[in-house]
Amino acid sequence: MYAESHSGNGLYNLKQFESSKNMEFKGGIQKLWEDTNPIHEIQSYLKIIKTFNNSELNIYPGSPAIAKFLLRSKDSIALAELHPKAISDLMQCILPRKKTSIQKLDGYQFLKSKIPPPQNRGLVVIDPSYEIKTEYKKAPTILLDLYKKWPSGVYLLWYPVVKRKLVDELQNILKQSEIKEILQIEFSVTHDNTDYGMTGSGLFIINPPWTMKKDFSVILPYLKNIISPEGLIKLGWLSEK
Repeated sequence: MYAESHSGNGLYNLKQFESSKNMEFKGGIQKLWEDTNPIHEIQSYLKIIKTFNNSELNIYPGSPAIAKFLLRSKDSIALAELHPKAISDLMQCILPRKKTSIQKLDGYQFLKSKIPPPQNRGLVVIDPSYEIKTEYKKAPTILLDLYKKWPSGVYLLWYPVVKRKLVDELQNILKQSEIKEILQIEFSVTHDNTDYGMTGSGLFIINPPWTMKKDFSVILPYLKNIISPEGLIKLGWLSEK
């Protein structure tokens, strides 16, 4: 099973951002797209991006679209989204597909209703916008509740780096838990700077695949070199078996 709390549109047309100030993709995925010698560890990811595009990068697939591409037909997808336009786009992107649930519901309550899954294997993604500052406490708290219901699941919690203090609060909630294996992955294009806005983002992964830390020990330096040589990377365990 693949389940996500805040699923978004599914696909994103990058051309619609070219006339606006919101062109972060130029300093991110566009640079990876243009790299003529990408490392082995991200080639499968880039291959997925290329299936949605021709010679130019116009469409970026969100996590639900990538999940749909990777999952087998017998695997289930469970997606929640509250925004009316986003959920309409999401349905167009994912449907028709068997074993798929897309609902206009609060993402946290939605996940609680799906955990544990009947097949007892899966990935749960929690990725709110964090526009409401209480999300930095709410998201990890919900994550811990889900973990108690299903301790063998793989959980991925995304967070933005805007104010380091808020990230530290989120991190401390997870540190104080009884979870034995949490991997942190973070990449920032510049040092923490309250005047800059969002400087980076990161992931906390519970029960990560055993090769993930090794893979990202190669991926993160590559991203730093291609996207922002002055950037910062972080990779390590909050807690470990």
